[in-house]
Amino acid sequence: KKRDFRQLWITRISAGCKANGMNYSTFMHGLKLAGIDMNRKMLSEMAIHDAAAFTALCNIAKEQKAYFIDAGPALSDEEGNLRPEMTSDGIHLKPEYMKLWRDFLCEHGVVIN
Repeated sequence: KKRDFRQLWITRISAGCKANGMNYSTFMHGLKLAGIDMNRKMLSEMAIHDAAAFTALCNIAKEQKAYFIDAGPALSDEEGNLRPEMTSDGIHLKPEYMKLWRDFLCEHGVVIN
């Protein structure tokens, strides 16, 4: 039940982010960089019931210059899931595949001076 609510909140937040031209990961990281500590339940409620306030949070997150690197192409199958040989639970990489992920991030990462 707790996991179901968390997924619902993330889905709602993600929809609000997309409406504001950003993705969930960049939004959450931007809020963290800005020092804004709000739980997903409150962010979800804001995305649904107070679009102006949620847009303001999106703008704050955008100002933080947070970047999202999609490692999916290197790690996922045709359906967007982790390839079965890379995971034992469908979520986490096995230790032997962490190097592949690290190499992908090094190759595609953003360096800001």
